[in-house]
Amino acid sequence: MNGSSKHDSRWTGIGLAAGAVLFVIGWRLCVIASQPAHWSAIATEIGSIPLPKEELNAQEVVPSNNGHGLIFFKETETGLGTYFWDAAIGKSKFLFEQREKWYAGDLGIVAWSPGDTFFACAFKSDPDPGRQQPTRDINIYDGNTGEAEMKITALWDSRFTWLSSNSFAYTRYNQTWLVYEQKSKGNWVQTQVVNKFGDGRLNNLTPVSPHASYADLNLVNGQYVFTIKASANSEPAHFVWKGTVEYYKQAGDYLYFTGNPINGPPGVWQYNIKSGEVQCVDSGFEGHFQYAKMVTPISGTITNASGEQMSYHVWAPAHVSPGKKYPLIIGQTHYMWYSYEQVAANCDCFFAFADRPSWWDGLSHWTTDVTSLYAILAKNPNIDTNRVFLFATSAESSQLSGFVAEDPGLWKGVILFDPVAEPDLSEAHLSKMFIASGTFDENDTKALIKYQDEAAKSGVAVRLGLQDGVQHITRSIASERERTRDFARFLVEN
Repeated sequence: MNGSSKHDSRWTGIGLAAGAVLFVIGWRLCVIASQPAHWSAIATEIGSIPLPKEELNAQEVVPSNNGHGLIFFKETETGLGTYFWDAAIGKSKFLFEQREKWYAGDLGIVAWSPGDTFFACAFKSDPDPGRQQPTRDINIYDGNTGEAEMKITALWDSRFTWLSSNSFAYTRYNQTWLVYEQKSKGNWVQTQVVNKFGDGRLNNLTPVSPHASYADLNLVNGQYVFTIKASANSEPAHFVWKGTVEYYKQAGDYLYFTGNPINGPPGVWQYNIKSGEVQCVDSGFEGHFQYAKMVTPISGTITNASGEQMSYHVWAPAHVSPGKKYPLIIGQTHYMWYSYEQVAANCDCFFAFADRPSWWDGLSHWTTDVTSLYAILAKNPNIDTNRVFLFATSAESSQLSGFVAEDPGLWKGVILFDPVAEPDLSEAHLSKMFIASGTFDENDTKALIKYQDEAAKSGVAVRLGLQDGVQHITRSIASERERTRDFARFLVEN
């Protein structure tokens, strides 16, 4: 009897273990089966779109004074590229790249000469251990062709100004001004040195006034409306863009802006004020996706909890089945292009934003806008109110963190990109979190790792995506693609 009991218990244990293994395998197969097909390929396609970007100390689009030329910035595979566009031939020319790993946001000098004969750009010099002080290269380019004319290595904080259509000055280590002029043979020659104080001749070094901008932008009922004046005394004209806008600048008879049409990828655009025609200067994507589907958002306008009009946009899953419920990701942000809403829609999620007309304008209404928008979306029978995630990026995370504590049982989790604050774990009833951030700031990285550990002790699973060499904002296709893949994996696994 004893031998038989031992034999039976042994086989019972083996059977239970085998059953547990089969259960886990079966559960994983069910999870895999329920995931969108090719989700990794979808995220790769969307994350590989090169995005127009703002250079920290310059605008995203810098047109010439007459509007016939343009300097703009766009992601490359490994960094941030600077490009020249010639309106006469309608083509772009790559000028140089700032590698993301060494990016310092110190371009600082992007200036067209009077008459647009030349333009100047400066960027951080390659690291040189032999140099005692950091430097940057000031490059002079032909304003008609974009061809490089000359390069000067200056200090990282050197100042620069055009004096005429063919002369400029910049400061050196002792803050004196070196003046250069192009001679008749086309060569550039240093002609004089001007002291910063004392001789009065510095008054001649007057920077060229930036060309006047007569364009204004407003978000009206979920659509961007430009108000444009071709000159100070002309009647204003209106141009409606059915899509997102991030940066814009008017010069001459042209308005340049970055953004995307409502059903397409982001790019750089030119609006001809006289003809009313829109031309794509540079598209972030040409061709067709093999796996992803570009989802067109649905827009609407409601009155928020504060009694103010608020517009919003909702991206539904790319393929919605009747009677099926889907997770919801919700937030409030500047109405501009993000890859995340397209990734979410292709990974069987609803994604919704209450709109802000600009990054800072309306940020203080984050809580009331999200509350009002959620009240509307919760009535949608295809939205699973048990799987709602709050979304925030950068400074929005401070608003989100306080909001979670107000109604801790309502949200399943939060999604944070480059956060400046995280939810208080003692006040939140979250089960899942996704956080993506760069490792450029060592203190922030250590704090996030510590937060992840503390969250695990509180029963909150935090997927933390740390990107080596990335700062507060991604500035390369490679980094953007890595983030979209991490984000997509989090969605399909939760």
